[in-house]
Amino acid sequence: MNNILYDKDMNEYTVVLFWDSEEKVWVATSEDYPIVLESESFDELLERVRVATPELLEGNNLSATGTLHFKVNQIESLQAAV
Repeated sequence: MNNILYDKDMNEYTVVLFWDSEEKVWVATSEDYPIVLESESFDELLERVRVATPELLEGNNLSATGTLHFKVNQIESLQAAV
């Protein structure tokens, strides 16, 4: 699971990126603003979030002035046979 962080006071919100193994796509969602995006590529999903976020914030009357700052935290989930 990956998080893109946005601090609401500094044009930052949290977006969670995760791999949907059933659909075989990366998914982006957020509890801070309405966003649900999918992509086959992680890099493509990052770009889609970057492009869609300003429009989604504006359309939902959320703060979106100046520059949005992106910070990505990547968390890997692994399985091992025992």
